[in-house]
Amino acid sequence: MAPSRRAGEELQDLEEGTGESSPAPQSPREAHPDLHAVQRRICERLRLTGRHDETLADPSFHGRLARHLQRLPRRYLFDLDVENKAEDVLLHWEILQECADPEKRPVFHARYIKSMSVRADYHGIGDNQELEEPCQRLMEDLSLERRKTVDGNDSMSISSRGDLKTKLIHEIIFSSIDRPKLLSRLTALLSEVGLNIQEAHVYSTKDNFCLDVFVVDGWETEETDDLIVKIKVALAQKNASPSNSTNSSTSEKITDLQQKVGDSEIDWNMLTKGEKIASRSSADLYRGTYNGLDVAIKSLRIANLNNPSEIEFLQEVLILRQVIKIADFGVARHGSQEGQMTAETGTYRWMAPEIINHKPYDNKADVFSFAIVLWELSTSKVPYDNMTPLQAALGVRQGLRLDIPACVHPRLSKLIQRCWDENPDLRPTFAEIIVELEDILQHVQAAKGVNRRSRAKMQKKSER
Repeated sequence: MAPSRRAGEELQDLEEGTGESSPAPQSPREAHPDLHAVQRRICERLRLTGRHDETLADPSFHGRLARHLQRLPRRYLFDLDVENKAEDVLLHWEILQECADPEKRPVFHARYIKSMSVRADYHGIGDNQELEEPCQRLMEDLSLERRKTVDGNDSMSISSRGDLKTKLIHEIIFSSIDRPKLLSRLTALLSEVGLNIQEAHVYSTKDNFCLDVFVVDGWETEETDDLIVKIKVALAQKNASPSNSTNSSTSEKITDLQQKVGDSEIDWNMLTKGEKIASRSSADLYRGTYNGLDVAIKSLRIANLNNPSEIEFLQEVLILRQVIKIADFGVARHGSQEGQMTAETGTYRWMAPEIINHKPYDNKADVFSFAIVLWELSTSKVPYDNMTPLQAALGVRQGLRLDIPACVHPRLSKLIQRCWDENPDLRPTFAEIIVELEDILQHVQAAKGVNRRSRAKMQKKSER
């Protein structure tokens, strides 16, 4: 199940910082599940299968099972279908044990789950629904058409639509050291090999391993050995060393950015570095002071410095030196850059569907994200706060959007909906957004002025 050692070593390129497979928000009931009751039920179901008598007879099994379950977040116990899938616990346990060996990381496991009938126009997530009720299905399969015969009389004919096809559903289980951005890059990897993610359950163990379970379609046979090989090959290609020409192009870009940045304008004697307040994969952020002013100091780690991180840092410097900005400078770019982008950057709750689907995108993806920010400002809530980030992304892929409260100004509500339209071409530009927001503001202020004057007149009349 494990890829070659080289692939295992090179996956470090996909893993940065600390884990991101975080649990969903928990209710009070979820915070304290009855672990012992779940464990007892797992053992009962395993015993009923008749396939694990030797395992269950091992005196140490129950203690080891308890430790395995305690490693995982509480949400795992509620996601687990104990009645029907108790054996999954043993599989997940085995995968995490295998992942403990650095020589075998990352671990991929694939298995066939079921087949399902879908419409012929099925294209992956968003269309992955089981067939409707039998009567409705029959009406769709056999359509009655009224047609005219040669003599002009009506005639009824029954024609088969033939619009159904069978999809095979598989499960991909992945485990490795948990890192930020790993999940995003893993979903991109599955997309690259032609898999459509229908469901995703992601867990981070207490000792910093991830256990990610994906339900997918797109693999046309029940056998999964070749699927694992295909995933490993795609991983190896993704992590392959860049060519000399690419290195040359990257070096030229760094040189060009260095020339644009020029000499530092900072008097280092006036800069004082204080406590560390945040860390990223290749840099640390410190609190500091400069000439008596509070500042933030970003310091690159030389040991982790590479060409992409140096390019990103120089771009940040150029942007920061220009108009005051509030942004994630790690993904900020100059507007003069032309063409489409393909890197999957961003945060799932704010990410446009074209980025989630790993398609080329342009600044209209920022318009989508801006719509989510407008929604936040209008509601003072976290978007999709009842979902994990990946669940939110999968929902957006299927057309899920946030509910806009009725109290939001109707024109602002309409603007938000235009900004998060599925079709990037139908989203407004930022220039259009600015004009609309300014016009809304003027109308709101004018209405408030009229209301104030009306209240003042009414007050004067009452004083008389």
